[in-house]
Amino acid sequence: MFDGGGQVFVRRDVAGLPWPAVDVYQYIDARPEQAAAVFVDYGLHRTYIPGVRESRVSAIVDRSTVEVDYVVSVPIVSDERYTVRNHLCSYHGGASYGVDWTLVRASSTKATIGHVRFEQHVDTRLGKRGTAMAYSNFVTPGSRLAHFGVVKTRATQQMRETAWAIVRRVEAEQATDRALLEKQIAALRAALEP
Repeated sequence: MFDGGGQVFVRRDVAGLPWPAVDVYQYIDARPEQAAAVFVDYGLHRTYIPGVRESRVSAIVDRSTVEVDYVVSVPIVSDERYTVRNHLCSYHGGASYGVDWTLVRASSTKATIGHVRFEQHVDTRLGKRGTAMAYSNFVTPGSRLAHFGVVKTRATQQMRETAWAIVRRVEAEQATDRALLEKQIAALRAALEP
């Protein structure tokens, strides 16, 4: 259970593919809108997500859909450069938020599909109302080295670390950088305007 500050990590092996699909569930001590607003500030991913060396919006498809270029450090092999298309949405009457992503192009990765969801949640252990984050990612690597245990293990661990990093960043901004957080919330609302 992720109440009390824990993390639930689910690894699902996929027949015929070298890497598993990964789902991570974690509580964030912030409102869903705040969590989503921090996450969709894609240019800042390079400052807090482990292994991300570069992140920048390279194309705006529409208000809620952008393409983001990343450069990620990959153990043993060379850095991976890729672009994903991220689509932001809200649901539950605007109380919950989600971002879905798919791979546009990459230096070696064959496919990437995933999403993150931010929904209201009461942490019964802490007695606090906040956000349940569900982070899901499935990567089909292109490198033959991806079959090696050390590469697969590191990639899976990096997804766990990414979830922790998102939680820490949202909570840190809420506690110490309200001005930035308010700008991010305004940008989130603008992206979701009809």
